[in-house]
Amino acid sequence: MRRYTRHVPAEPSPSSVRPSAGRVRHSGDDVLAAAVALLDRYGLADLTMRRLAAELDVRPSALYWHFANKQTLLAAVSDWITRDRPERDALLARVAERLPGWTGRLRAEAVWLRLALLEHRDGAEVVASTIALGLGHDVPERHLTLAAAAAGVPDDVARAAAQAMLHLVLGSTQHEQQRAQARALGVAVGDPAPVAHALADGALADVPEVADLPGDVAFGVDLLVDGLDARVSAAGADGAAGTRGTADAAEPGAGESWPARGEAAR
Repeated sequence: MRRYTRHVPAEPSPSSVRPSAGRVRHSGDDVLAAAVALLDRYGLADLTMRRLAAELDVRPSALYWHFANKQTLLAAVSDWITRDRPERDALLARVAERLPGWTGRLRAEAVWLRLALLEHRDGAEVVASTIALGLGHDVPERHLTLAAAAAGVPDDVARAAAQAMLHLVLGSTQHEQQRAQARALGVAVGDPAPVAHALADGALADVPEVADLPGDVAFGVDLLVDGLDARVSAAGADGAAGTRGTADAAEPGAGESWPARGEAAR
């Protein structure tokens, strides 16, 4: 799991942040809100510090009082996109009613992340680039890791499963947003062949947030969840067999390797 790092803006000179006559001094939250609005209006390519300063009617140098550079600003935008909110809790509760346990929770976390990314233009690209640089908070990865860890797997396996799911959702959503923007510009886009698959084999069909989940994404999420479940079952079966064969056999500990599916305990 990535370590959260707080990014402290560089100390500016007083003249760089002193507003001109008639200008309003803005807070960091004002700058962030304006950046999110510009992202939604123009997209990531046109979200520049100069355009942001013009939107706020300040000198570009004044922005660096709040954010040391553009990447730090984009990390804050990424944190905003993936922040916790009541809608996520509601989705997890609805899924848990229909599919209790960690398998439902891991699927719900993946669905929620996709929805959060789709709320903002180029949302997936902003979040993916922030994660790639190790910036921002680790909320999406942490939620996915906790969901996978509830399966009873070692910490390293839970982290690996979370990262695989994170990459699946980020990559698929980024492609989805790029195709949508190309269509909006009148560019002919070749859609991938549709995949007839419903998340959790249709067990969540009446959950509104799942309704528009593309079949290929649903299949990928199910493949990861079912694969992890199969490894858990295989590890349990192998452990039971080893216990029956050796009186003093011990269960795999956190420092031992997690057996691959079908690998007999030795």
